[in-house]
Amino acid sequence: MFRRIILAALSVVVIFSIPDAVRAQTEAQKEAYRKYIENQAALKDSEKESNTVEIYNDSEPVLPPERHANTTPTRYGIDVFSSVPAEFVSSSEIPVPSDYTLGPGDHLVVNLWGSADLTMELVIDREGKVFVPKAGELVIWGLKIEEAEKRLAEHYSRIYSKFEMNLILGKIRSVTVYVSGEVMRPGAYTVSSLYTLFNTLHLAGGPTERGSLRRVRLVRGTSVVKVVDLYELLMNGKGEDVRLESNDIIFVPVAGPLVTVAGEVKREGVYEILGGERVLDAIELAGGLRSSAYLEKVELIRFEDNLKNVLIDLDITGKSGAKKDNIEIIDGDRIKVRSIHDLKEDVVLLQGKVKYPGEYSHHIGMKITDLIGRGMLLPDSYTERVFVTRIFNDRRRSVFQVALKDLLSSIPVGQAGKEETEENGKGVPEELSESKLITRDMILYPGDIIEVYSTKRMHDTESVSIEGEIRLPGEYIFADDMVVSDLIYQAGGIKKEAYLLRAELARLVPDTTRSSEILMFDLGRVLTEPHGKEDILLYPGDALFIREIPNYSGHERVTIAGEVLFPGTYVIEQGVETLTDLIERAGGFTGKAFLPGALFERGSIVDELRYRHVEDVILSLREAQRDSSGAVMADGYSVNYNSGKMNRIIIDLETISQSGERADDIVLRAGDRITIPPRPSGVNVLGAVASSGTIKYFPGKKTKYYIDRAGGFSRRAASGELRILKADGRVLKRRALSQVIELGDAIIVPEKVIRDRDWMKILQTSVSIIASALTTVYIVTKM
Repeated sequence: MFRRIILAALSVVVIFSIPDAVRAQTEAQKEAYRKYIENQAALKDSEKESNTVEIYNDSEPVLPPERHANTTPTRYGIDVFSSVPAEFVSSSEIPVPSDYTLGPGDHLVVNLWGSADLTMELVIDREGKVFVPKAGELVIWGLKIEEAEKRLAEHYSRIYSKFEMNLILGKIRSVTVYVSGEVMRPGAYTVSSLYTLFNTLHLAGGPTERGSLRRVRLVRGTSVVKVVDLYELLMNGKGEDVRLESNDIIFVPVAGPLVTVAGEVKREGVYEILGGERVLDAIELAGGLRSSAYLEKVELIRFEDNLKNVLIDLDITGKSGAKKDNIEIIDGDRIKVRSIHDLKEDVVLLQGKVKYPGEYSHHIGMKITDLIGRGMLLPDSYTERVFVTRIFNDRRRSVFQVALKDLLSSIPVGQAGKEETEENGKGVPEELSESKLITRDMILYPGDIIEVYSTKRMHDTESVSIEGEIRLPGEYIFADDMVVSDLIYQAGGIKKEAYLLRAELARLVPDTTRSSEILMFDLGRVLTEPHGKEDILLYPGDALFIREIPNYSGHERVTIAGEVLFPGTYVIEQGVETLTDLIERAGGFTGKAFLPGALFERGSIVDELRYRHVEDVILSLREAQRDSSGAVMADGYSVNYNSGKMNRIIIDLETISQSGERADDIVLRAGDRITIPPRPSGVNVLGAVASSGTIKYFPGKKTKYYIDRAGGFSRRAASGELRILKADGRVLKRRALSQVIELGDAIIVPEKVIRDRDWMKILQTSVSIIASALTTVYIVTKM
């Protein structure tokens, strides 16, 4: 009946939800399309804004946009303007140059002394005049400081006689100039009249990437009063800068022809040219050539008729007939100066195990002993063979073996050897066809490679080994006349647990059916009489084994803690001492000792379980599961296994200590730990009870008594699974509710496992899935 009600409810919900679902999906599609149209419109607007040139003024300073880095050479001079101040700050500490021109707004300070002693401040008005008390007006607009001082002196001479005068510039006027064209921050700027064209251009952020640095115009009124080439200032530091006047216009046009200079020049970059420059002029703009530049083949790549790239090879060495290659350059040319090849000529190469490897200058008649003398070799240089590699003109390669040891011992350095024949311009020893070892002082040629190998490379490293009760076991390099005692002391000496009566030496036996033979010897006698008769001479590959004293062990320690008179760590006699012996040595129990709760732990139990592979067996019994992708998952153990809890041995210490029988006692092992707890406060009741806690102990009371004192079972209590944990570690379940409880026991009441099923959540999920499926079917049928 209940199932029919559920199915009916599902049908009603699905029928009414279909139109709403379809309508919701349609509205969602419309909203998504509307957002798409809005995003496209916003993208177009942002593109328009990025292509719009905005005019800024100094009232709202804006930092220049960040320049984009690229891998090609950058425009020369643009980076000078990369650090632009956020706003103009006029400094009153700037010295006034002698050629400064006075104008409206300047303040003049006049000092008179002599027949007249006074100080006056005169301000130049907009008509260029100053008013001098008692002397009237005076026009000084356009005068230099010295000229103005002279005119004022003449003017004051009408009033005073026998006086001295000094004229200084006080407050400096401000001028408004306009910066336009290809600059980072075009607009109007109010600056000090001491500012020059370059100062103001720097304040405006400098030219853009497409702005000119060589044709900057200063417009005053309706005419161009100056065209400034900033390259002179940037490259030579002596370019002519221009002082500004109010309403001047600084105009930066689009850059003129640009050429790129790269390669072995001192300053790679893109340079603007004025027209008529040649290749060497462009290289001069790039700071000149490096010493490694190869001048016989300079590349010039040019755009021809806006159709293709043309490569032109130029010789700019200046040799006869090469001057014609210094051609005129045009816009878009790219000049690349190559580097001289790294290959050095007229050298021989010495490498390998020598003191000073590297390249050496070759001279005619040079021989091996001229290059490699006795002072050039290292202790581990292999002199039986020296290898000389020679590459011929036809790219053929030959390697010669030279007996250097014989040469150094029998042939004086520099003595001539047998003449050599010529082939392809290089000498070939007569022994080449016979592939013999060359025993004479061989003549070297340019490009020869002489290599001296190490002795280790040409021979196997001979070693002996030592293992066992030694401080530094391992392999050691074999030495002539090496004996057993030498190897032992080289390995740090034997340990105290080493067995001295016998040691083993394994030796390889060549050319026999046996691979090894074993030699036994008295190790103690060898150590007391080193290099004596018993000290065996070693051979390469020998392996020495030093055994441990049988059943050797150091002090075996156990620990007793808790309620004994002398708790601590004790050394025991292995296989003899028992638990009662240890308690007696510890002074016996205190009055608070609780013997039923004694804890006896033995760490070796965990090792025993590991040796028996118990954990692997448990893991092999676990249940395997698969995830959604089909991969096998196996988590956890099939049984409750914790190796850390397996080291406890359940004992009845009260019985052991009272019986006195050795059969009931426990023989101690190294690492054992015994803990005697104090007398507990009562009985612990834990789990699904009204109030977990400790209840005062009453002799003879059963489990139900203590559960009632804890408030009884809770609604989720699984009373049938009740457990009693005894003080000695045992767990009781059978008739647990009627058990008589002892002091130190713990009563554990587990909770029931309840499967929680949320029918409303299941119903909502089912309706959602069915509605989605029917909506999909509806949409597909309408398409």
